[in-house]
Amino acid sequence: MKEQVWYQEFKSEILRLENSDRELIIIAIEGSSAAGKSSLSASLAAEYDAQLFHIDDFFLTAEQRTPARLAAVGEFF
Repeated sequence: MKEQVWYQEFKSEILRLENSDRELIIIAIEGSSAAGKSSLSASLAAEYDAQLFHIDDFFLTAEQRTPARLAAVGEFF
């Protein structure tokens, strides 16, 4: 029940923003591992036909973390 309350409040806020004169709405979702961030963001992206960006997309994979790259400014980015 508690989850439904925050979700309804969240959806109400999105509706309020949609009805404002804003041309762009950016929503950031953060939380613990396995908290449902990806599920929530995928659901919202589908419902609102929105662009979805995962912060993980900005990090290098293990194979890309070479000594030369790690020595460079920005390290894992």
